[in-house]
Amino acid sequence: MNVVYYRIDDSLWVLLQQPSLVISQQGNITFQWFWVDKNGNVSSIGTLWLPIDYTPPIVTLQNNRYGLWRWGISGSVYENISGLVGVEFWIGPYLQWFDNILMPPTSWYNFSWIQSVPYINASLTVVAYDAAGNQGSDSVPFTYSLDYHRGSGLLQALIQLLHTRK
Repeated sequence: MNVVYYRIDDSLWVLLQQPSLVISQQGNITFQWFWVDKNGNVSSIGTLWLPIDYTPPIVTLQNNRYGLWRWGISGSVYENISGLVGVEFWIGPYLQWFDNILMPPTSWYNFSWIQSVPYINASLTVVAYDAAGNQGSDSVPFTYSLDYHRGSGLLQALIQLLHTRK
């Protein structure tokens, strides 16, 4: 091959002058190329569809109090390019729950957790992963009941997460 031409998303054909190419635009792009050899023979056009995503998911948490003895944490995760593939729930330094979002990746993940009789101070951290390998997180302080900490940890409480995927 003598020269290689490429284009992104039906733009004009560009001569590839370096052995590597950096694509900085995000989204689902169409990358096409063809080459011409020393004899002037032209190859067929090759096509790749690439989901390029440099932006981490957005995690938003809110700590709500419902009177003296009830509180709740609600939140959402949003990822609009490559889609969400997993969400982790951490209490302090301990992983309590991992929700592996199976194919196809989703863009929204909503949840809420309501608790009564607070006793211990801690923090909830939610870490979200997208299909491109980016991660985003948010933390919120809260108090939780000793009753939910017995047995298998806070797993019982986290199972009560009411989540929806859109």
